Amino acid sequence: MKSRNWLPNVAMEYLKSKRPQTVLRNAHRRTANEYRRFLDRQAWPASVTTSSQT
Repeated sequence: MKSRNWLPNVAMEYLKSKRPQTVLRNAHRRTANEYRRFLDRQAWPASVTTSSQT
């Protein structure tokens, strides 16, 4: 997901197409979604924080 900048659903479909024997459960999808949120948080620059400057 990180190297190809894929969304979780795209990564899961790719995995299913390459390894059809695997069984992906809700916990796997939840973990993929959490990892994507983690990657998205890292992508934002640190200067976008809410600070009051006057």
